[in-house]
Formats: sequence, C-alpha cells, structure tokens
Amino acid sequence: MIVLPISSLRKTDVLLAGGKGASLGELVRAGAKVPPGYVVTSMAYKAYIEYNNIDKLIYKLERRDGDPLALAAKIREAILNGEVPDDLKRELMKVRDEFSRDYLAVRSSATYEDSPEFSFAGIHETYLGVRGEEVEYYVKKVWASNFEDRAVAYKLDNRIPPSKVFMAVVVQKLLNPKAAGVAFSLDPRNGDRSVVVIESNWGLGESVVSGEVTPDRFVVSKITNEVVKKEISPSKNVMYVMENGRVVHKETRQRRRWLPL
Repeated sequence: MIVLPISSLRKTDVLLAGGKGASLGELVRAGAKVPPGYVVTSMAYKAYIEYNNIDKLIYKLERRDGDPLALAAKIREAILNGEVPDDLKRELMKVRDEFSRDYLAVRSSATYEDSPEFSFAGIHETYLGVRGEEVEYYVKKVWASNFEDRAVAYKLDNRIPPSKVFMAVVVQKLLNPKAAGVAFSLDPRNGDRSVVVIESNWGLGESVVSGEVTPDRFVVSKITNEVVKKEISPSKNVMYVMENGRVVHKETRQRRRWLPL
C-alpha cells in the first residue's frame, strides 16, 4: 500500500492517496484518458517521517515549541536528507525503470487538499519535467513542501495539526500538449451544476493553475454537450512547453492570444 497505480484508486481513497490521487483514479474508472502513473501514498510519507524520526520535530512545531519557521526549515532539511526505507526504495526503483524514457509530473496530493473546509491550492509544490532516475529526490521535495513557510502558516492559522496532514505524491507521465487547463464540474462563479467550465491556455496547464495568465473560458452544457459560452482572453501572454525534455516559459505570439484553443 505504499505505491499504488493511479488506475487502482477510487474517490474513497482520499486518506491514502489525497484528493488529487483519488480523483485521478476515479477519472480512469469513468473512462477518461489519464496519463499513466502512480501515487506514493500517505502511508509511505508517514513511514518515512517515522523512520527518520522527523515526527518529533513535527510535534514540536505543532506545540509551537520554538520559532515555527525555524522548526519548519529543520523539518524540510531532515526530509530532504533522510534515508528512504528499503521497501519504499524498491517501489520507487520500479517506477524509475518503468518511466526511464519519459518525463514526469510529480505533484502534491495532501490528505487535507481540496477538502470542504480548507483549500491548499498553490501551497504545496509541483515539479514538471522530472526524469525517471530523479523520482526519489522529487518525491522528497514534494514531502518537504508540506513544511514550506506558507504551508506551515496556513496550517497554524487554521488550527490544522501539521502531524495530521499526510502528503501523498502523484507521479505521472508528462505529456506535451497543444493546450491544457482546468475543468470544473460546476460553474465556480455561480455554482451552476448543469454545466462544465473549462479554463485553458496554450501549452501545459501550469500557467493556468499558477494564475500566471488569464485563460480562455468555455462553458459546456451537461445536457446537450454544446459549448454555450466562450470567453477568449487576450492575456494569454505566457505558456509553458516541453523543450529538449525540460519545461520552459515562452511568450505567446500576439495573434494566438486572441484565438480559441
């Protein structure tokens, strides 16, 4: 249960795979085309924290036994420099070998993310263009982002115990799309559940997720499957693309900013 294929997960697996991981598994079940990958589960995170005695530092942070940001820095350092238990190392090596010729997206999927009460959007880290042999290092980087200053401040301000926020990690093949973005199962502006709203930009979807651009917006009826409204943004001035195996920023050509995707 420490590393699981995305395809084996369901929406009921939030505590194991976090919100992102569980939702991706549900999309696979529904027949959506989801790039292949795995979730390094919250059990792997918990085992790693305990194996390296980092839990003691986290409890100190939770009790505010010292400067919170100084403690958070110590926790991040301990996570990045910790030793991976043998069983987890073997599983990560299998992922490395399977994706040895691919580039990967390594994303946070915390157990508190996207809950009804709290939103961790943009607080934890995502890494794009990761090579297979780099998986172990970037999984640690995502774990460490659970204790970035902004993440710690959010947890403490909202009385969320840091010891209870377990970090699963999605490791997924990274595509090089013409366009990408975010789909909402309702209209986030007014709560209308009869539509799907898609916000998108040229290239990888990271420019949309990060808020770096004002994306195009398409409203699709769930009843007729027709696009009932389009908002084409002239502010799609930046896009992320894969170039020589790495993700780079490129300026969008002027005429394309006005074109629908």
